[in-house]
Amino acid sequence: MSSRRRLRSSALALLALAGPIGAAAPAWQRAGAAERLDVGLGGGLVAALAATPGGPLHVLVRPATEVDGPRRLLAIARDATPRVEELGAGIGGWTKALVAVELADGPQLAAAGLGRLAAFGPLARPDGRERALLEHPGFDLRSLSPGPLRAGVERELEAAEVGAVRLWRPGAAGTLVLASEARLPFAVERRAAGLRLTGLPVVALAADAQGRRRFAVGPEAATAARLRVLLLTESAAGAWTSEEIWLALPAPEEVEESWIVDGDEAPLLVVHTQGAVELNAFEDQLWRLYRLAPDRTRAGRRPELAFTADSKRWHENLVQVVDADGDGRRDLLLARPEGVTGTDLVVERFAGTGGDRFERRSRRDDLDRAPDEALWLADVDGSGRPGLVTLAERELIVWRAAREPRRVLEREPWLRLPLDRGGEAEPPALSLLGVAPRAGAAPDLLVLAVPEKGESRLIVVRPPRP
Repeated sequence: MSSRRRLRSSALALLALAGPIGAAAPAWQRAGAAERLDVGLGGGLVAALAATPGGPLHVLVRPATEVDGPRRLLAIARDATPRVEELGAGIGGWTKALVAVELADGPQLAAAGLGRLAAFGPLARPDGRERALLEHPGFDLRSLSPGPLRAGVERELEAAEVGAVRLWRPGAAGTLVLASEARLPFAVERRAAGLRLTGLPVVALAADAQGRRRFAVGPEAATAARLRVLLLTESAAGAWTSEEIWLALPAPEEVEESWIVDGDEAPLLVVHTQGAVELNAFEDQLWRLYRLAPDRTRAGRRPELAFTADSKRWHENLVQVVDADGDGRRDLLLARPEGVTGTDLVVERFAGTGGDRFERRSRRDDLDRAPDEALWLADVDGSGRPGLVTLAERELIVWRAAREPRRVLEREPWLRLPLDRGGEAEPPALSLLGVAPRAGAAPDLLVLAVPEKGESRLIVVRPPRP
């Protein structure tokens, strides 16, 4: 590229990234105990990637009014002198996700869409030139991680579809090859327009003690009073073994929400259910927690924990299983809107007693105003302390888990930060995008500001050191 073309390209990129002509370059601004970085994206966010702790954020941006319009690939540096660099433009509207994948020739920055994956050069110095890595019908990188933000460099890619879960691993000469495939159950329903295929939810679990990949499939309602979960484990030769886990509900119930998470010794299933015998719109939520261990009788394992919560069925809840009180045993953390209106947020901790078992009674705190969004984090301050990030009334609030036994969260927030900007005629809608890790420090908190019209902004909040 000639010097003139390089200069013109850089100028266009700076104009696009700075927002309106004359806007200042992005810079960290002190906000109480925290720091804040505002970056205009020049369009709508499609996907984001935080590949390395403290490293740049890579974002894929579309035109504000074109959902499937051409993408721009940007790198946002998070160091002491923030800057934004355009790595590529005119990228196809088929791209929906960003990922960093470890290949034989090193980590690559790649973008994915339905059935396709393309690399844009080495992660450390991407050149923006598209190179096909994978084409496979049904491939969807978002099938197991539906959010727009991914983190880390992945040594294998996994994707689920109706009837199968597949793993791709590095091959020779910087390629990806299909390494293994597990078949999954699915249902077929005949409709006027044709056949409708439906499968079960698939969750990726941590590798077992032998380093074997594992997935959980389900839960599936086998009867009104029994659930079934499949545990899939990959052998060294790439074959898969399937183990049926049968679980007994205390009464005929329907699953409204489910979470499958790793426990101390075995995977755990947490479900929010409602009675299946008669419809009661105002019924309180029913909660059950199970250890996913074999039951050869098929009668079904009984729940390790069962309780009723004073929340109504239409509220969405948050679940986290993590060592919250520092005793070396994982605890069950819940966050749920209370009552009919959900104006309060209830946070509960069922203390772990070891071996994936929990105390029957919970510790409980009430937040007087339910946030618009909330997110449990296993490490909220960089020291391994879990906590809750909330977004309420245009304010970001971070709570750390309490060490004192009678509380769930510390008495006062660890961080509060108003997110309004002066002079905004129509404040944009705010949403929690996620977190970008930093080595030995609290992760950066990412908030997306989306106006009704115009370009979106990415707000990076850097908490203080613990």
